[in-house]
Amino acid sequence: MNVTGLFFLQQAVAKSMIAAGCRGAIVNIASQAGRRGEAESAVYAATKAAVISISQSAALALISKGVRVNVVAPGNIDTPMWRHMDKVVGEHEGLEIV
Repeated sequence: MNVTGLFFLQQAVAKSMIAAGCRGAIVNIASQAGRRGEAESAVYAATKAAVISISQSAALALISKGVRVNVVAPGNIDTPMWRHMDKVVGEHEGLEIV
């Protein structure tokens, strides 16, 4: 879903913007995981790398139509999911996470 959902939604939005003569921006969300490998979440990291690459390609393809494409790649955000992943990685590396 990280890749196909983004790709097809971005495609539909871009077509709609171009047809309407609307200049503007599409902003996609990736992750810092997409800029480097991740030991415990290789598939997630790969999908976020794809988001970055698709966004860069779309930016180049759409700029002449007045549509900018940007991607935001935030780092760690303290959520229950992050605390769980921190624990999993810590256990994998033999560290005690408090």
